Amino acid sequence: MDATLFSLSSSDANEKCAELSVEAMERLGKTTSGANAALSGLGCALRCRRIIRGGRNGSISSRGRCVSMVADSSVAMSIDDRSGMYLTLADAREDAKDAEGRKRTLAADAAMLERAAATARTKEQRAVFDPHRLSVYVELGQPERAVPMLEQSERNSSTTTTRRRGSRSRTTP
Repeated sequence: MDATLFSLSSSDANEKCAELSVEAMERLGKTTSGANAALSGLGCALRCRRIIRGGRNGSISSRGRCVSMVADSSVAMSIDDRSGMYLTLADAREDAKDAEGRKRTLAADAAMLERAAATARTKEQRAVFDPHRLSVYVELGQPERAVPMLEQSERNSSTTTTRRRGSRSRTTP
Protein backbone atom coordinates (compact mmCIF):
# COMPACT_ATOMS: atom_id res chain seq x y z
CA MET A 1 0.00 0.00 0.00
CA ASP A 2 2.86 2.37 0.83
CA ALA A 3 4.36 1.83 -2.61
CA THR A 4 1.02 2.25 -4.38
CA LEU A 5 0.22 5.52 -2.59
CA PHE A 6 3.75 6.79 -3.21
CA SER A 7 3.46 5.91 -6.88
CA LEU A 8 0.10 7.69 -7.20
CA SER A 9 1.44 10.74 -5.41
CA SER A 10 4.61 10.81 -7.48
CA SER A 11 2.65 10.61 -10.72
CA ASP A 12 0.31 13.46 -9.68
CA ALA A 13 -2.69 11.12 -9.43
CA ASN A 14 -3.57 13.02 -6.27
CA GLU A 15 -7.33 12.48 -6.29
CA LYS A 16 -6.92 8.71 -6.68
CA CYS A 17 -4.22 8.73 -3.99
CA ALA A 18 -6.46 10.63 -1.57
CA GLU A 19 -9.39 8.28 -2.22
CA LEU A 20 -7.30 5.12 -1.87
CA SER A 21 -5.72 6.40 1.35
CA VAL A 22 -9.14 6.40 3.05
CA GLU A 23 -9.52 2.68 2.36
CA ALA A 24 -5.90 2.06 3.38
CA MET A 25 -6.28 3.91 6.69
CA GLU A 26 -9.24 1.75 7.63
CA ARG A 27 -7.48 -1.49 6.72
CA LEU A 28 -4.09 -0.64 8.22
CA GLY A 29 -5.25 0.98 11.46
CA LYS A 30 -2.74 2.31 13.96
CA THR A 31 0.35 0.95 12.27
CA THR A 32 3.32 2.61 10.62
CA SER A 33 1.75 1.85 7.24
CA GLY A 34 -1.56 3.27 8.46
CA ALA A 35 0.22 6.48 9.46
CA ASN A 36 1.92 6.60 6.06
CA ALA A 37 -1.47 6.14 4.36
CA ALA A 38 -2.95 9.02 6.36
CA LEU A 39 0.03 11.23 5.56
CA SER A 40 -0.04 10.34 1.86
CA GLY A 41 -3.78 10.96 1.74
CA LEU A 42 -3.48 14.34 3.38
CA GLY A 43 -0.61 15.39 1.13
CA CYS A 44 -2.52 14.34 -1.97
CA ALA A 45 -5.70 16.02 -0.74
CA LEU A 46 -3.78 19.26 -0.21
CA ARG A 47 -2.46 19.08 -3.74
CA CYS A 48 -6.08 18.61 -4.89
CA ARG A 49 -6.97 21.75 -2.89
CA ARG A 50 -9.93 20.06 -1.20
CA ILE A 51 -8.88 20.18 2.42
CA ILE A 52 -11.71 22.47 3.59
CA ARG A 53 -14.56 20.97 1.56
CA GLY A 54 -13.55 17.39 2.24
CA GLY A 55 -15.45 15.89 -0.63
CA ARG A 56 -15.04 12.35 -1.87
CA ASN A 57 -11.29 12.28 -1.41
CA GLY A 58 -11.42 11.99 2.36
CA SER A 59 -9.07 14.86 3.16
CA ILE A 60 -10.84 15.59 6.44
CA SER A 61 -10.52 11.92 7.40
CA SER A 62 -6.80 11.95 6.51
CA ARG A 63 -6.21 15.09 8.55
CA GLY A 64 -8.02 13.66 11.57
CA ARG A 65 -6.09 10.41 11.34
CA CYS A 66 -2.78 12.29 11.09
CA VAL A 67 -3.66 14.41 14.14
CA SER A 68 -4.43 11.33 16.23
CA MET A 69 -1.44 9.32 15.02
CA VAL A 70 1.20 12.02 15.38
CA ALA A 71 0.33 12.33 19.06
CA ASP A 72 0.05 8.57 19.68
CA SER A 73 3.40 7.24 20.88
CA SER A 74 2.16 3.65 20.46
CA VAL A 75 2.30 4.08 16.66
CA ALA A 76 5.80 3.03 15.61
CA MET A 77 7.21 6.04 13.73
CA SER A 78 10.62 7.62 13.76
CA ILE A 79 10.93 11.17 15.07
CA ASP A 80 11.67 12.50 11.60
CA ASP A 81 8.52 10.76 10.25
CA ARG A 82 6.46 12.35 13.04
CA SER A 83 8.05 15.69 12.24
CA GLY A 84 7.13 15.22 8.58
CA MET A 85 3.56 14.53 9.62
CA TYR A 86 3.51 17.68 11.74
CA LEU A 87 4.81 19.68 8.76
CA THR A 88 2.08 18.31 6.49
CA LEU A 89 -0.51 19.12 9.15
CA ALA A 90 0.93 22.65 9.30
CA ASP A 91 0.51 22.85 5.52
CA ALA A 92 -3.13 21.78 5.96
CA ARG A 93 -3.67 24.56 8.49
CA GLU A 94 -2.08 27.03 6.07
CA ASP A 95 -4.33 25.78 3.27
CA ALA A 96 -7.32 26.30 5.56
CA LYS A 97 -6.08 29.85 6.24
CA ASP A 98 -5.69 29.02 9.93
CA ALA A 99 -2.49 30.87 10.87
CA GLU A 100 -2.87 30.19 14.60
CA GLY A 101 -3.50 26.47 14.01
CA ARG A 102 -0.43 26.34 11.79
CA LYS A 103 1.66 28.02 14.46
CA ARG A 104 0.39 25.63 17.17
CA THR A 105 1.18 22.63 14.95
CA LEU A 106 4.70 23.88 14.26
CA ALA A 107 5.22 24.62 17.97
CA ALA A 108 4.18 21.03 18.80
CA ASP A 109 6.67 19.77 16.23
CA ALA A 110 9.44 21.93 17.71
CA ALA A 111 8.65 20.71 21.23
CA MET A 112 8.74 17.06 20.11
CA LEU A 113 12.07 17.58 18.33
CA GLU A 114 13.52 19.38 21.35
CA ARG A 115 12.49 16.51 23.65
CA ALA A 116 14.08 14.02 21.26
CA ALA A 117 17.31 16.02 21.14
CA ALA A 118 17.36 16.38 24.93
CA THR A 119 17.01 12.63 25.44
CA ALA A 120 19.52 11.61 22.77
CA ARG A 121 22.31 9.53 24.26
CA THR A 122 25.16 10.91 22.19
CA LYS A 123 26.06 14.24 20.63
CA GLU A 124 25.85 12.61 17.20
CA GLN A 125 22.30 11.40 17.87
CA ARG A 126 21.41 14.88 19.12
CA ALA A 127 22.86 16.54 16.00
CA VAL A 128 20.58 14.42 13.79
CA PHE A 129 17.70 16.63 14.91
CA ASP A 130 19.46 19.93 14.08
CA PRO A 131 18.22 20.24 10.47
CA HIS A 132 14.67 19.33 11.49
CA ARG A 133 14.65 21.81 14.34
CA LEU A 134 16.18 24.54 12.18
CA SER A 135 13.48 24.03 9.53
CA VAL A 136 10.70 24.26 12.09
CA TYR A 137 12.21 27.34 13.73
CA VAL A 138 12.44 29.03 10.33
CA GLU A 139 8.81 28.10 9.59
CA LEU A 140 7.84 29.62 12.96
CA GLY A 141 9.70 32.81 12.04
CA GLN A 142 12.13 32.20 14.93
CA PRO A 143 15.44 31.17 13.30
CA GLU A 144 17.37 32.65 16.24
CA ARG A 145 16.19 29.69 18.35
CA ALA A 146 18.56 27.51 16.32
CA VAL A 147 21.71 29.45 17.19
CA PRO A 148 22.50 27.76 20.56
CA MET A 149 21.92 24.25 19.23
CA LEU A 150 24.01 24.90 16.12
CA GLU A 151 26.82 26.43 18.19
CA GLN A 152 26.75 23.37 20.48
CA SER A 153 26.89 21.02 17.51
CA GLU A 154 29.80 23.00 16.10
CA ARG A 155 31.66 22.74 19.43
CA ASN A 156 30.94 19.00 19.52
CA SER A 157 32.14 18.63 15.94
CA SER A 158 35.35 20.55 16.63
CA THR A 159 36.09 18.43 19.69
CA THR A 160 35.50 15.20 17.74
CA THR A 161 37.71 16.35 14.86
CA THR A 162 40.52 17.31 17.22
CA ARG A 163 40.36 13.95 19.03
CA ARG A 164 40.44 12.04 15.74
CA ARG A 165 43.63 13.83 14.80
CA GLY A 166 45.23 12.48 17.95
CA SER A 167 45.54 15.75 19.79
CA ARG A 168 44.55 15.98 23.41
CA SER A 169 43.90 19.70 23.27
CA ARG A 170 40.50 21.03 22.42
CA THR A 171 39.94 23.54 19.67
CA THR A 172 37.65 26.50 20.00
CA PRO A 173 35.05 27.35 17.39
